[in-house]
Amino acid sequence: ITAGDYDLNISATTPWFESYRETFLQSMPASDHEFLNHYLACMLVASSSEAEPVEQFSKLSQEQHRIQHNSDY
Repeated sequence: ITAGDYDLNISATTPWFESYRETFLQSMPASDHEFLNHYLACMLVASSSEAEPVEQFSKLSQEQHRIQHNSDY
């Protein structure tokens, strides 16, 4: 936030709330109708400066598929 000659850096949240939210979400199992632990989208990005961008994109896609279908996550 800029106020006159001052630039103020104000955090949008507080450390205690981050800890509380993390603990709350880990301790409360999601119900069938909630999507707190379900990914809704995944963006895969490969740089055009990559030597083989299509191959890199394919590797990212395979990794995403592995993570999505692995029961450890």
